[in-house]
Amino acid sequence: MKYAVSPEGIGELKKMSAAIVSSAETIKTLADALEAVAEEHADTLGPHQSSIAGIVEEIRSAEEAATEPVNGLSDMLNDVAESYQEVIDNNRFSSGGN
Repeated sequence: MKYAVSPEGIGELKKMSAAIVSSAETIKTLADALEAVAEEHADTLGPHQSSIAGIVEEIRSAEEAATEPVNGLSDMLNDVAESYQEVIDNNRFSSGGN
């Protein structure tokens, strides 16, 4: 997918960057919530408690492994947005503000 060198394109890149980070944070929050609910109901879950704990651990491991790539992708999108902004700014200055 291509994004135009325009204020709209810059805005979309920045929105994607923020959405990626937000999604990763949401996964962590939901894993915390799942773990809390499982602990709260541990006495009624029986053998399923250990299965749920294993799933939460898998989610946490995947989240930890993805943290650096997610942040890297977010940074790359922001870098592209900044470079687009520089192109726009340079075009304004070189064309006399028109």
